[in-house]
Amino acid sequence: MTVAAVVVNWQNWPDTKVALNSLLALPEWRTGLLSVCIVDNGSKDGSVEAIQDFVNVVGDERIRLLCSSENRGYAAGCNIGICWAHERSSEFVWLLNNDVELETSALSALIFCAGHRPEVKIWGSTILNASTGELEYAGGGYYNPWLSLQRSSRGNTDAPLDFIYGAAMFVRADVFTQFGLMNEKLFLYYEELDLICRMGSDSNIAWCEQSVVRHIGAASSGTDDNSAKLRQFHENLSTFKFTRSHYPYCLPSVVAVRILIKPVLYLARGQWFLITPLVQSLLAAFRE
Repeated sequence: MTVAAVVVNWQNWPDTKVALNSLLALPEWRTGLLSVCIVDNGSKDGSVEAIQDFVNVVGDERIRLLCSSENRGYAAGCNIGICWAHERSSEFVWLLNNDVELETSALSALIFCAGHRPEVKIWGSTILNASTGELEYAGGGYYNPWLSLQRSSRGNTDAPLDFIYGAAMFVRADVFTQFGLMNEKLFLYYEELDLICRMGSDSNIAWCEQSVVRHIGAASSGTDDNSAKLRQFHENLSTFKFTRSHYPYCLPSVVAVRILIKPVLYLARGQWFLITPLVQSLLAAFRE
């Protein structure tokens, strides 16, 4: 069972290095089952040079750096790596955020689960907060299209998951052949939900409990106020685009929730500066 891991970097080489070191520490790397593709999404902070030095030191054709000349979004970065995985005829594509650290058995558990349940097309891992050790996602979660609310599964219910959490998605490669690549119209957020919706009745997703991944969070967009504005703009914009595409009948309620309730929450938290990117995202969504 061959696996290609795809890690997208954007101006965050330190976290990416942690993720890569944990990948190369996996037994599947030593046995030759695992290959690794790092996609740099147009970084201007020296990440490309640092990653290339890392790749050169490893000195193995199974690890590769591919560079985009500009940041066209997370989905576009993933697609570069997915195409590389297809060229290698990998059976599985493991999409990983660059702000994760893998437990030693993270991949072997996924391979075991996939081998015993071949009908499952996408597996999610147990996602723990890297700082506190608390459970963030038991594989994935649930989605309310009327309110555009995502809720984490905590592993204590038999309800089928609506999506696999995008920080660690273990996907059978033929999913992308059958249903297409990640949706590049979504610059950031909702990529995993969009893929599941496009799969429709063929979607079969599950949680591999023994596969443990530690998640740092916010690595792709930073933690300051400007980064918060960027996250809110893209989260709201992707919400409107996703809803219009897959749940058009829910669009009025989603717009109402975002425009009427979110500003109140922003003000209550002292984040009044997030109202502007919310309005900008609404205008951008309906200009398209």
